[in-house]
Amino acid sequence: MSDKEMIEGSYAMAKKIYASIAQHKKAFQQQYDLWHSGDIDPKIKTILNQELYPTGKAVFEVFESKLKPALDAKNTAEAENICLHQLTPAYQKHRAVVDKLAVLLDDYSKKVAYEGRSVVDTGRVFFTAMFICGLAFITVISLAIALGIIKPLRECIGFAKD
Repeated sequence: MSDKEMIEGSYAMAKKIYASIAQHKKAFQQQYDLWHSGDIDPKIKTILNQELYPTGKAVFEVFESKLKPALDAKNTAEAENICLHQLTPAYQKHRAVVDKLAVLLDDYSKKVAYEGRSVVDTGRVFFTAMFICGLAFITVISLAIALGIIKPLRECIGFAKD
């Protein structure tokens, strides 16, 4: 493989990586907007706004404003330095916030699941009680109708005996 082919291959790979990172940045922003607009636990929302978003944005900033220009200039020494001393620490900080948020979200989902089961159980008891009351009401109505029919029949039988 010639140097020209290697450079063209590297350039094509860099374009793919840049497009992938741009897509990840867009997905990150969309996910943040979705979570930010949602009705979630205030503690989670605070971490989302004050920690997760800024650290995630910092990772993309380092890539776009520092690493990408160094790569485009083919300055590998500077790119390695940026990766080691800026991008990696920024990512590690963001990852720590993601892990912290994951624990809180797990606890939150357990809480929501418990509340959901409580609502379902309460609804189940309510509908069972309503069914029993409805059945009792139908039984009373049926008894009243039956007594309404039986009473005149008894009177007729009593009249026929006399």
